[in-house]
Amino acid sequence: MNAEVLGFRVDAHFPGTKLAVELDFYGYHRTPAEFDRDRRRDAALKLEGYEVLKVSDAWLDTDPHGVARTVRGLLERQLVWLPEATGVALGALG
Repeated sequence: MNAEVLGFRVDAHFPGTKLAVELDFYGYHRTPAEFDRDRRRDAALKLEGYEVLKVSDAWLDTDPHGVARTVRGLLERQLVWLPEATGVALGALG
């Protein structure tokens, strides 16, 4: 599920869009340096016009359909229709 965007690793990216999704789980950031690195990555992506959606483990666990609706809404806001080659259809997201 990981992807590279502008030289940065993100958890998910939809080709042809400027949407990056980060699974920002509480236990993942083991050090202050890792926490800081993620913030700097997000800032660099935002400077290039990317939207970075942070999804917590609690949100994903308790409301996966809400996460899917949010991702779908952000993709639709960009007026992007994903090509079948990506293997992801908007209908599959929510």
